[in-house]
Amino acid sequence: MRPDYESQLPPSRRHPGRRDWGALVAKLFCLFFALVGLFPLVLGGVAHSRQARAWAARETERLLRSQHFTATYEVGVTFWPAAIQVKNLRF
Repeated sequence: MRPDYESQLPPSRRHPGRRDWGALVAKLFCLFFALVGLFPLVLGGVAHSRQARAWAARETERLLRSQHFTATYEVGVTFWPAAIQVKNLRF
């Protein structure tokens, strides 16, 4: 009968107190690219929010008033391409 042996990984060869700068830089790059990847999703959500449409409506109304226009219209906001859309414009 064979004695039971536990499987273990060999001990780490790192010296205590030494920092692995390559791993730290790799983690920072991963964090950076994760945030860059989230950026379009967040902006897309903001562009389709009620607050963004209300802001676009207020600003277009202010611009039309400054030009002495009275109009009815619908406002839309898109992220890509970045635009404020004015639909069904009637003077």
